[in-house]
Amino acid sequence: MQISTSPERKELQIVELAGSSVIKVAELLKILADKAGPALEAISESAAVIKPGEGKWSKKEIIGHLVDSAANNHQRFVRALIEPELHFPSYDQELWVRSQAYQHMEWGQLIELWRYYNLMVAHVVKQIPEVSFNTQCWIGAAKPVPLVYLVRDYLRHVTHHLSQVLPELLILQLPADFISSS
Repeated sequence: MQISTSPERKELQIVELAGSSVIKVAELLKILADKAGPALEAISESAAVIKPGEGKWSKKEIIGHLVDSAANNHQRFVRALIEPELHFPSYDQELWVRSQAYQHMEWGQLIELWRYYNLMVAHVVKQIPEVSFNTQCWIGAAKPVPLVYLVRDYLRHVTHHLSQVLPELLILQLPADFISSS
């Protein structure tokens, strides 16, 4: 795997991601947590609470949503290490964000919570043995997917939302077939 950074846009670009193993996903999650933290800290508290439109989340709420996603996926990944198949409820992301009032949480604490939770998720992902990649996971009423799909989709999800918060500062380009490749 090669990672390059573009000094003019502070762009993080994956040049090569051969195989897309979960170890590489873990490495990328760690890099994202380490690189995005300072960029997020550069956003003021007052800018972090601005909602770009009606029904849209503020930067605080997006990062809060990513904390929720980390919490849910942490459970999934750990349980996949110890159970032959997984059945999880879906979760209402709007309700989770609203009920936890991320909009009123201190921005620096929220950033650190997101950063450290993702470092933990990256650590757990590194522990997933290849034999568990195909552990079937049911989430809500959706069709089951293999664990490796959830791991890759988590990275895609994080990068998608970080690009909303840091559009000019951080871009992680994943191959088009990243989620579905083996």
